[in-house]
Amino acid sequence: MALSQEKKGTIAVSLTNFLDSGCIVASGVALAAWAIAFNFDNVWVSILGAVGANAFGAAVGALIGGFLADRFGRKFIYTYNLLVYATGVFLIMCAVNLPMLCAGIVISGLSVGAGVPSSWSYISEMSSSTSRAANIGISQFAWSCGPAVIFLIALLFSFIFPTFGPDGALLPAGTYGPFDGLFAMRLLFLILFVVALIA
Repeated sequence: MALSQEKKGTIAVSLTNFLDSGCIVASGVALAAWAIAFNFDNVWVSILGAVGANAFGAAVGALIGGFLADRFGRKFIYTYNLLVYATGVFLIMCAVNLPMLCAGIVISGLSVGAGVPSSWSYISEMSSSTSRAANIGISQFAWSCGPAVIFLIALLFSFIFPTFGPDGALLPAGTYGPFDGLFAMRLLFLILFVVALIA
């Protein structure tokens, strides 16, 4: 049975909400490993936390995204914002130094913020008056599931591909694959990247 346009829209927006909240948790989970791998201090930990998906990056992205959605249309901005998101998490996944990581975090943070006004407006507009609140509830449920699912995947990866050795040191390059000890963190962002392309 074919899904209605309304249901397709609800699923797509729910996936976006999952991605947005998942990016917040994935960035937090990986922060300690990045600090060791790229040799930066607490100042940079604070900066990366501030410019990412959980703080100023998302706030600025929401202002920009709201303006662009009104100007070019919610669906247009919502759709192409996912490509921006995918670019950001791809950079994070492949990061080999602090500047590359910063670029990915800023891009993904702006994208998370920009996606909120366009996706929520879009789901409200394309829903019928009898299912609008229910569709928004489904999307909010997906937002709430994002952190839990990403955290559980990160926990699973910590047993399969530990980032740190028994002595607390970052595992060397090639321990689990072609990358470095950040292999598990890279896989985490690979999942977000693939889901973004699907959405």
